[in-house]
Amino acid sequence: MKPLPSQAELVELFDYSLITGTLYHKQARHGVTLGTVAGTLSHGYCRLRVNGQLYQAHRLIWIYVTGLEPHGEIDHIDGNRANNAWHNLRDVSASENGHNQHGLRSHNTTGFIGVERAKAHGRYRARITINNVKITIGTFPTAEEASCAREAFKAEHIPN
Repeated sequence: MKPLPSQAELVELFDYSLITGTLYHKQARHGVTLGTVAGTLSHGYCRLRVNGQLYQAHRLIWIYVTGLEPHGEIDHIDGNRANNAWHNLRDVSASENGHNQHGLRSHNTTGFIGVERAKAHGRYRARITINNVKITIGTFPTAEEASCAREAFKAEHIPN
């Protein structure tokens, strides 16, 4: 992974709004106008260049505010990749970040995260992955029951 800029360098280049999550250019250079919004959206994330290197804004914001490189991944709590407001960011492990999924995978046919129909007996299987270990919670007569069981298991075994 490429090295991230220092907090001092980021503070010199940008202003950051904790409330809106927006970075603004603090200097006019390389065709950039002073005070304009820094970065562009790509795949839902705000990305920007520092010294010719492209970075995800949320990782730079973490350093800007804390002075520390993230230990893991920076999670957008509300699932909105473009929302870089400080209250919406947290440093989590990849596993924890995976549990904050919003929406269903394209191949999901049950309408519930972590629930699939077992072809052998037609019941619905609830599963969850914790620390790269796939756990089968059980099988249930309906997808709704399987989803409820998965959410209860998740609430009991995964800290917020």
